[in-house]
Amino acid sequence: MGLVAALLACTAPVDGAGGTGDSSVPGDTHDPGDSSDPGDSSDPGDSGEPPLAYDEGDGPYDVATDDGTVSGQGVTWFTPRGVSAAPVVMWAHGFARSRAFHEDAARHAASWGLVVVTVDLPEPYGGHEANGAFLAGELRTAALARPEADGRWAFVGHSAGGLAAVLAAAEVGADAVVGLDAVDYDDLGRDAARQVTAPTLRLVGEPSTCNASGNGRDWNLGGTDWLVEVPRASHCDFENPTDTLCSAVCGSADAARQEVVGEYATAWLVYTLIGGAEAWIEGAEAQADRQGGRIDYD
Repeated sequence: MGLVAALLACTAPVDGAGGTGDSSVPGDTHDPGDSSDPGDSSDPGDSGEPPLAYDEGDGPYDVATDDGTVSGQGVTWFTPRGVSAAPVVMWAHGFARSRAFHEDAARHAASWGLVVVTVDLPEPYGGHEANGAFLAGELRTAALARPEADGRWAFVGHSAGGLAAVLAAAEVGADAVVGLDAVDYDDLGRDAARQVTAPTLRLVGEPSTCNASGNGRDWNLGGTDWLVEVPRASHCDFENPTDTLCSAVCGSADAARQEVVGEYATAWLVYTLIGGAEAWIEGAEAQADRQGGRIDYD
């Protein structure tokens, strides 16, 4: 058993997922961090068969996409066909960006059995606390109302969206969090991170102006936390797709590095929410990728 797996196995949730806010929506008594409903002996979203083994490339599910709005904000839902119950993943973009820059990554995650929603944040040029509140409030309520939602949720965010994800998890808890080269502002993330007890993966690139010299590395999470560096990665490698504007400002993207980011972000979500990605969490796959220079971690 790897270090992260051991920590996850022995970490008990405190006050739900450890958020400071109310970790439920009306009518919902589910405890974030608990992978099952009371009296349910099967994995949520599982038809009774063992979980699929996560691997490279897209998963076994075709993905339906549906554009819409939540409280006036544009969203895209990525739903695995044939899955009746699954965790929901809320995916937030970075500063001055939009949901369009994460649709390939979101589709990949959905192909492994997760319901994913990307969103245009209400304050794309700042307003980090408002963005976190939107994820924790209106978007989470809409996500948990989806017919496929099994009552569990996760937050994923790139850059300033990573800050919003941590603020949301501190407010209402979560079953998993993924930061994609997350960036802090005015110590908001540092202060909130201590209240986040959800299992958290932080994928980080090389320190640069665009990630505030890598200041998201400085957070001390309140629960299981795995910090994984993608060597030589620019800030744009954490988008998929990205564009020439990002590359011009924050450094060119590389398809191989984007693939690594997508693989490990999804592996963490599958591992914590579904099961079947153990080899990627400090197991054989992670060790091989570390030896091959694709990732690095302590």
